[in-house]
Amino acid sequence: MNTTNKQKPSLFVPLYYIEGAHEREGTFWLPAGYGYTKNKQQAGRFSLDDMKEHNLDGCKLWRVED
Repeated sequence: MNTTNKQKPSLFVPLYYIEGAHEREGTFWLPAGYGYTKNKQQAGRFSLDDMKEHNLDGCKLWRVED
């Protein structure tokens, strides 16, 4: 019997909403970063990998909980 505890890699990728910076504070990025919305339900969901291509200076990240 094999008693080693091998964990499978997680398939879960955490996603985040991006809140705009400075004059855009209180608004969230739309999908792919094409504009802003005050409605979080319409906001884009971004993985850490997605964010590599964006300038996030001053932005806030909110983890998607649903």
